[in-house]
Amino acid sequence: MKFLIALIFLVTCASARRMPYHCSNTNGYTSNFEATAFNTLDPNSNYPPMSFFEAGNTTTDFVGQRTFTTYVLVVEGQEPSFGSIWEFGQTNEGYILDNGVCVKVSLDYPVPSALPLGDLIGTTKIGQFPVQIFNAALVSYNTNQTYLYDPLSCSLVSSTIRNSDLTNPGFTVMNFYNFENSFTESWFDLPSECSSQSVISLPNFVAPKHTNILKKFF
Repeated sequence: MKFLIALIFLVTCASARRMPYHCSNTNGYTSNFEATAFNTLDPNSNYPPMSFFEAGNTTTDFVGQRTFTTYVLVVEGQEPSFGSIWEFGQTNEGYILDNGVCVKVSLDYPVPSALPLGDLIGTTKIGQFPVQIFNAALVSYNTNQTYLYDPLSCSLVSSTIRNSDLTNPGFTVMNFYNFENSFTESWFDLPSECSSQSVISLPNFVAPKHTNILKKFF
């Protein structure tokens, strides 16, 4: 379950639309993030609702089809979990390093080639900071998602995921910090735990398909 939670916030394969022209040529992004969830459903499975806090760093290479996320995950009644996830779209392989144990998995979804903003539906302000509101492309039967986006700096500001079932309310709010429109190459290097004979290979296990942000997140 903790692997699933961490995977929820990586970015899915979706093309950004109505994006300002000067924002359309970025090769990836790097960001810190924090996510707080209450009774939130997994976007594409029947797992029970989850409540948790997650924080970490993430980077995505749109051209090379690579993503990386490192996280700390806090769930009530459990010890904090520390881990990292690498995804390589060109080989359809993923590595999950959690509390010192590395697992190799298969991917059945592509790494994103652009920010998955979806449709522009309006504008608002965070305090006095103007942002655009995007409605994410529908990739989930359990949840809906919106983004707040800064078109001047071409950066994600925040994302909100809501349970589609109004009789079972649940929410996840994710904020992005120090957003940069380039990927961090060194973060894609696998640690020794994932490149040695100690790695656990699960070729028949397919990592859950992500929702739009982070983990898709990212």
